[in-house]
Parts: sequence; C-alpha cells; structure tokens
Amino acid sequence: MLKDPVLGSGSPGAVARLCSHQSTPEKHEKDWYVHPQAPGFLTCSWCYHNYVQDSPLADAFAKIRKRGICSFNVPRMTKCLWPDALQTGNLSRATAFMSAYSAIPTCKGVTGAVMSDHVNWFVPAEDEIPAFLSCESCYEGIIKGTSFGSHFIPSEEAQGPNDKWSCDMNLDFMCRTLLWRSRRNDWFGFVEDAKKRMAMEECKAQSGVANQGKWYCVRGESQDLRMCETCHADNFAHSRFESIFQEVEETPETQYSVVSCGWKSYFPLVQLTYSCFVAKRSPAELRASIVAIASKPRCGTSEGIVDGKWYNFPRKIGNFGICEACYVGFMSSMGAGACLSPKTTVLPCPAFCAFNVYFDRWSEFIDRYNEAMDIGIFSVYEDFARKWVSIRPCARQNAVAARAWYGWPDCPICQECYENFAADTSLAATLPLQNKYFDEEKSCCMYSPRQRERYTAACLSSNAEALLQATRERQAVWLQTIPIIKELKDRIDAELEAASVQRQISATHLCSDMMGSVWGSNSYVYGDGGYKSWDGVLSDQAWNSAMAMQNRAANPARIQEMVRLENLWAQFE
Repeated sequence: MLKDPVLGSGSPGAVARLCSHQSTPEKHEKDWYVHPQAPGFLTCSWCYHNYVQDSPLADAFAKIRKRGICSFNVPRMTKCLWPDALQTGNLSRATAFMSAYSAIPTCKGVTGAVMSDHVNWFVPAEDEIPAFLSCESCYEGIIKGTSFGSHFIPSEEAQGPNDKWSCDMNLDFMCRTLLWRSRRNDWFGFVEDAKKRMAMEECKAQSGVANQGKWYCVRGESQDLRMCETCHADNFAHSRFESIFQEVEETPETQYSVVSCGWKSYFPLVQLTYSCFVAKRSPAELRASIVAIASKPRCGTSEGIVDGKWYNFPRKIGNFGICEACYVGFMSSMGAGACLSPKTTVLPCPAFCAFNVYFDRWSEFIDRYNEAMDIGIFSVYEDFARKWVSIRPCARQNAVAARAWYGWPDCPICQECYENFAADTSLAATLPLQNKYFDEEKSCCMYSPRQRERYTAACLSSNAEALLQATRERQAVWLQTIPIIKELKDRIDAELEAASVQRQISATHLCSDMMGSVWGSNSYVYGDGGYKSWDGVLSDQAWNSAMAMQNRAANPARIQEMVRLENLWAQFE
C-alpha cells in the first residue's frame, strides 16, 4: 500500500511510500535499517515501518543512509522467518538468513547470468519441469520458505563459460503461482502451471504477428487493445485483477488477421499495472484506468503526438508536457495527479511526452520520477525538469549547430557539461562565453576525462593557457579525423541501406517469377538463370546490385582507414 499521496514540496517523510525491492539499486540515497549481525542486508523504511518498528525487536536495527536494494520484502522473510521471530522473540533464524542472503548474488532476471557471475542454480528434484531454473537468490528468498522447498535441489549441470542462464522464478507469474499453489500444497498444480508458462512464446510487443494462440482484452470493452497470453500470465494470472480480463472470441474477420500485443512495450500500461499492485488498487480502479489509457493518443513512438492534450506543473515549464495516457499511468495511479494541471499552451507538433523514450534525457527523468514517488515529494521531479528540459544532451565529439555555449572561443563547453562540471568551479565566472548562442556548428571540448583534468588544473593555477593550448592541438586533430570518420560512416550506411532496398526489390521480383511458375507459363526461359519470366532476370540483377553495394560497404581499406583515424583521435580526445 502506498503510504501517502505525493506532496508538491517539503521534506521527505521518515518512511518511504513503497518498498524498493527490485533487481537494480536505486539511484538516490535513502534511509535503510540494518542488523549488526548482517550489515549487508538492507531493510527499507517502508518494510521497517510495516514489519519491524512496533515490535520488541526494533531496537536491534540501526539506521544508515546509502543507495541500495531492499532485501527484507521476500516471502521467506515476511511470511516465515519474521513472524517466527516475533512469536519466539528470537532473531537468530532471521539473522542467519539475513547474513547468508546478503552474500548471494542478486537475481539477474531475464537478462541472464554467466558463469563469472558465480550464481548457484536450483532445479526440481525429479525433473518434473524440464529446463526450469531458479537462481539461489530466488530459491532462498521465495521457494525455501514454502511447502515446495523440498522439491528443489542444486543443479548438477555445470554452467559453461559462454552459457547465459536466466532465472524462471524471476517471472511474476512463477512467483505468484508458486505461492498460491504452495498454500494449497498443490505441487502438481504448480508443475502444470510452470510447464504451461515455459511453453508460451515470448511477447512480440508491437510487432504484428499472425493471429494464433490466446489473446485477452478488458472484459466488456473493445478488443482493439489486445494482450497476448504471455503478458496476461505474467501480469495478472492468479492475481486479484484476473477477473477484469476475458479471452478474445475471434470472428471470421479477425481469425486470420495480423495482431499485436499492446501491453509489454506500452509504458503507461506497464507502470499502471505496477502501481495498482503496490498501491493495492481495486480491480475496478485498474479497469477504469486501462480503458482511459486505451482511449488516449498512443505515447512512446518516434513520431510523437500531434494535437494531443498535455499536463504540466502549476508553474508551467515551456517545451515540457506529460500526455494524457502517461498522466493516468504514471501520475494519477501513484497519487501524484494533483501535482499537475492541464496545459493550456500548445506544444510544437509533433510533441514528445516526458515519459516517451525518444524524449531527451528520458532515463534521467525516469530516475527523478522514481525518486519523487519513493520519497513522496514531487518537487524532486519538478526541479530537475525545470533545470534540464531545455538543455540538450552533450553531442560529445560530434559538431552541432544552433546551440548556446560556455567556455572560450577555442574551447567551447556545452550547456550540459557546464552544468554538470564547470558551473561551480573558480573559473566559471571568468569564462568569455556565458550561455552565448551560435548558429554555426561547434563541438564540445569538456566531456572527456582528459580535458576535465586539464580544466581542473587550470582552476588550481588560475591560468587556462595550458588548457587552451592543448585544446587547440586537440581541435587540429579533430579536424583531421572526426569529419572524415563521419563521412565514411555515412557512406557505409547509405550503401547498406541501398543494398537492403535492392534485396527487397529482388525478393519481390523473385516472388512474382515463382507465382508465374505456379500458374503456368510457356516453355520460354529468360536470362542465364533459366527463369520463367522477366521478373526472374530483374530479381537476379537487383540481387547482384545488392551484393555489390554490400561489398563496397565492407571494403577492408575503408574500414582500416576508419580504425586508424579513430585510434589517432583517441590519443587526443
């Protein structure tokens, strides 16, 4: 349950709004609680507040501040070891688990783990679920605390140095069905569920696929927003939300159509699903939100949104907006809807939502959003947006036009590098260029560690001459390398693109020639290949043209020249 609504500003509360149990550490510092016998086992303030704080065992924990991952909120701790500790007043079993668990590599999920990650693997003892794997973290944190713990043993198969194994227990469906079936001591039910899930194809997201298998939609609503069987299982099967979906009943018109799953790749729906689980929303609330998102212009595409409705901060920021779908999925669902208001000014068309992956600094905005939702203070997100929304990412060695610059005429510094590195230095106020706009192309000279070391030395000596001299030499090498490298890469890309077009033309003509063979033709043959129609000759010509272009693109002399220039630039960059 989310602790409180998000506040517009103020100081963070003592308790996080949600548990941060996830596979990657949070990128902001926060308060954690640790036991002296297991200092590597972190308990977030949400878990401490909900499980530990009001118990006689609370004084055994100390508060620290750092980045990290919560380890407390795993079923074995919350449903087994901690209740036992409260009942007996003895923490020994819990602390033994905490100490051992903190030394186990975290689950790598679908990304997979290689041998060098030193992950121990567990499998069903009787091999009832072929190819099923659980990493040690999921075995210890989830499986071992259930009635199914004895059904698993360490894997006897050795992982090869080039093998990448992924943990099946990381799938939400596997975790839910294991907990659900284990409460009923229904091992064979879990085996069947696991086999069924492992036989499902990976979601193809927005890629159109032939209409086969099961598809789901919101009960009683349009079938336009479809969800594949895999996404339905991973997100909603064996959950309180399962009842709001129904299997699509195909009609003769849709039975053989090309369809796509609208779930996995659509971030507003992904976030909405997560929010409704952590906030303990009702099925009716989730259903209403899905219907609302489905009726809005789609976010997340490279084309942006045309003529959309937008939300902004009450004290509006120019060139910033959150689309209607993301307002529902990211803001309202997490209790932050009141922190935004409808935007009355019109954004350029097409416009990009701040939650669109094609929006500049998308990942950085997501990090600040997560921090704001965690601590419950929206100004963390707003202040970041207000500062960075108009600052373009550093183009590094690439020359860019129509931007503002800091630094010196011989050593321009982009806005990002100025704010991230130079703004608080002793030389900042003396820079000749202070956010000065130039139409002509320039490249940033302050993104590389080497240049930043020279700048730092200039600050210490209060003399920038050595920095400027080195930068002039660097720019001379830049002129001899980067423009030529770019020209060569552009030429290669153009040739590969042209080769791709020729291959498509070849395939089209070949298909026409083969169709002619199927429908019958005279005995006359065309070209050296003995084709049944002139399309076969055209296919041959297009294919030969494609191969010639591909060979030119892969010209060894050209590649060697690019490598030589890149190595030369690396010596000065």
